[in-house]
Amino acid sequence: MLSTGEKFDAFHVMNDQVTLTSYASRGALADITDEMAEYGQNIVANVPELAMNNCQVDGKQYGIPAFWVETALNEQATIRKDLLDQCGLDMPTTFEELTNAFITVMENWEGNQRPYFPSVAVNERLPYFFSSSDDFCVYNSVVYVNQDGTIANYYETDAFKEAVQNGKTWYEAGLINPDILTYTQDQLTNQLNLGEWFVLNGTVGNVSSIQENIPDFEPTDIVWLDLTDGAQQIRPYAVKNLQAVPLASEHPEAAVKFFNWAYASQENYDLFMNCLLWVPQWGCRCVFVLNRLKFCW
Repeated sequence: MLSTGEKFDAFHVMNDQVTLTSYASRGALADITDEMAEYGQNIVANVPELAMNNCQVDGKQYGIPAFWVETALNEQATIRKDLLDQCGLDMPTTFEELTNAFITVMENWEGNQRPYFPSVAVNERLPYFFSSSDDFCVYNSVVYVNQDGTIANYYETDAFKEAVQNGKTWYEAGLINPDILTYTQDQLTNQLNLGEWFVLNGTVGNVSSIQENIPDFEPTDIVWLDLTDGAQQIRPYAVKNLQAVPLASEHPEAAVKFFNWAYASQENYDLFMNCLLWVPQWGCRCVFVLNRLKFCW
């Protein structure tokens, strides 16, 4: 759409695919600095200045930061409530209870593949999943940074020792695939899509693929499992991508007005995040097609 000069009004930039600076260097983006100053008050009020600055090139505003992921959920577990119910089990509240529930589900499993803990050998979230503490981060797989500012070699910490012990317990109990060192991402994706799993250190998106294998499966059969006992967690403001306006747009202010409307209230933002297709403001319709926003005047 960009290469053909099609006149649309906004699109989503995924920085891990094509970066903002790459688009800007090609002359593909509209400078929305003036539009942001005139119409973007709600955006500026709700988005950290650092995130806004990251959407600039040579001092010009080329994008609006996009909230990427809810990080408060990252170290929690997705668990299959339908399997708990089938086995007559209560929701686990501790790692020990989760382990016992997993063993019971494994013993009563009737699926085609055993519901091993879904993971490949290299998984950056495993240190958090197998640890009872949520007050640290691990950078570059080795640098441990605690909430109080402590920096250490992760492999020398109690958090690492605990994670290793818990992982070993699961492996010896037959809950982790014995071929995990050679288990591929494609195999993992297939396992998740088939619903051949009980607990996951993360979440799944569209459940339609699971429903193809388990017709009576419902989205409510997946729930979050919080083993933190109400403890505070680190919650980074995750802004990775952004919304940009193509140079060919005939109404560059329209995208800014729209996202400013989205940030005007929680109600607006929730409506936007749930596939908004119609906005009466400004007498226009906005339609999302493949992450590209089109304002129809």
